[in-house]
Amino acid sequence: MTTSTALKEPDTQVSGQELREAMRVWTTGTTIVTGREPGGQRIGLVSNSFTSSR
Repeated sequence: MTTSTALKEPDTQVSGQELREAMRVWTTGTTIVTGREPGGQRIGLVSNSFTSSR
């Protein structure tokens, strides 16, 4: 069974320039990404690599 969840706009916006500035100084390695679901439950993941495609 496949379910679809509509994504909400985040409360905080990051500009493309801010993202590029952060990517310039980000070291390689592991990162932890966290957030909250609409109901408030904490969620997260660990990634060994990430980048921006914009």
